[in-house]
Amino acid sequence: MRLFTLLVSALFAAVGIWMIIDGDSTGWFVAGFFGLCLLVAVFEPWFPKPHVACEYRLVITEDDVACEHPKRPRMECYTSKVKLLGLLGLTCAMVSVSYFCTTLPGLTPRVVGWMGVGFFGLGFIALPVMFFRAAPQVVINDEGIEDRRLKIGVIRWEDIRSLSIGSVHSAKFLCVEVADPERYSSRLPRWSRWLAALNEALGFPALTIGFSGLSPGLNEAWAYLQARDSMNRALHPERYASEPRAPLEPESRFVVRLSDSEVVCERPDGKVERVGWADLQKVEVVTTGDGPFAPDVFWVLHGTDGGCAVPQGATGDSQLLERLQTLPGFDNHAFIEAMSSTSDRRFLCWKRTA
Repeated sequence: MRLFTLLVSALFAAVGIWMIIDGDSTGWFVAGFFGLCLLVAVFEPWFPKPHVACEYRLVITEDDVACEHPKRPRMECYTSKVKLLGLLGLTCAMVSVSYFCTTLPGLTPRVVGWMGVGFFGLGFIALPVMFFRAAPQVVINDEGIEDRRLKIGVIRWEDIRSLSIGSVHSAKFLCVEVADPERYSSRLPRWSRWLAALNEALGFPALTIGFSGLSPGLNEAWAYLQARDSMNRALHPERYASEPRAPLEPESRFVVRLSDSEVVCERPDGKVERVGWADLQKVEVVTTGDGPFAPDVFWVLHGTDGGCAVPQGATGDSQLLERLQTLPGFDNHAFIEAMSSTSDRRFLCWKRTA
């Protein structure tokens, strides 16, 4: 992404210089804007970045497994300079297309074109302001979730009824359902209350948090929230005795059954996969970058002539983990590392020795 920004910025800066040489005064704006983008792309590796440690603590109970980051009691999402440069480039393109529409014959394309210029032109005001924000914009900690752009303070955990992922076309965001929506909606600035009303009209909670232009993004924030929930349930089961965890979909439709001789996985499509304990040769954890909107962590059990794949969250997967950890030489460190992966990787947890 940085290389793309460097190339595009250099190209447009050169176009701006050529316009200046050709006598077009607009070139000063083009060269100045994309020259700034070029400078930011060049020095981006030296910009201060949020500290991210990589030490985890594993808590395993009879009913659950959770992984906690001991040195990061909070998650902070900062404005991503690279993402904003991409949005600025897209804004330039949309304004240019809209302006081109104003040159077409006919009233309709001209009206639509000027509306587009006005709407997308707001990006030239909002995005530079966001670019120079050094403080975290979204903070998740022991108190709750705070989106500082909403200006409503911390949404406390005791007020939150549920969290989910919402989407409109390709745009995805975090939906926060609270017990008393009016308590938080009344704190919203007047200019953003109509957005809350629109959310409710579309069937979403009044409070939604977008992660576009932020780093870490929605995927990492959702994984953090899931890990935090798992850890709290594992450490304080008495608090959640009356609130059973909702089963994951579609993972819970996979059913794992164990016996003294084999492990069997029944898939939602009716297919049955099995591997005998005596035939088991290797156990891997496979992670993908598809989460949190699709299954992204799988147990893969390899036999001599076949095997089975079990997504994390399947019915009976906690019993499977407990049984696998009794295998001699099972690598818990590899399992812990797998739980922190958000990319396409394979982790070998156990292999039969000759």
